[in-house]
Amino acid sequence: AQQLPVNGGIAPDRSDTLSLKMDRFDLALIDEFLPEPIGIEGKVNGQASLHSGPDKTVGMLMDFRLDTLRLSGVDAGSMVLTSQWQNEGRELGILLRDVIEGRDAFRVGGSYFVQDKRLDLTARFDNFPFAVATAFLPEIITEVGGGISGSISVTGQADDPVPYSQDLHIDDAFVRVGLTGVPDTIHGPTRVV
Repeated sequence: AQQLPVNGGIAPDRSDTLSLKMDRFDLALIDEFLPEPIGIEGKVNGQASLHSGPDKTVGMLMDFRLDTLRLSGVDAGSMVLTSQWQNEGRELGILLRDVIEGRDAFRVGGSYFVQDKRLDLTARFDNFPFAVATAFLPEIITEVGGGISGSISVTGQADDPVPYSQDLHIDDAFVRVGLTGVPDTIHGPTRVV
């Protein structure tokens, strides 16, 4: 049986902790709350804790595992999302991995610097399949393929992050529009500035 216990609280004027645990939580439940269901499938296990204190600093630690995520029938992989405090609590290390067909198709790693409210994150793609986005596309698009490889970095203040890339590459991407049945293709380097 799935479980989703939440315990504790958050207070702006004293130290407190709010904790959440997920045990075999069925993501299909999310579709019930969306205006347009996306056919989400998968189970989540893990925990998160949100910490508050009188210094108005809020921190979150988490460790989640998502097995066999599917969106509209498309394999979106198995994910791991973790965070941990580093440098005596001044930095929150973050890691998100999405393993598809045995490889890290998508991986985000980096840090959030609490006092400066600054980000330093890098997302790496290894032929991450565009088909994963099928659930979010209009019905007129009947097929999507190809992928993206390379990296995107995000640095700067959390409220004004600056993305950039140097080695981003679209790998044989295509979109088929139902009306024409003809695939439009894209292949080659691209960048985020």
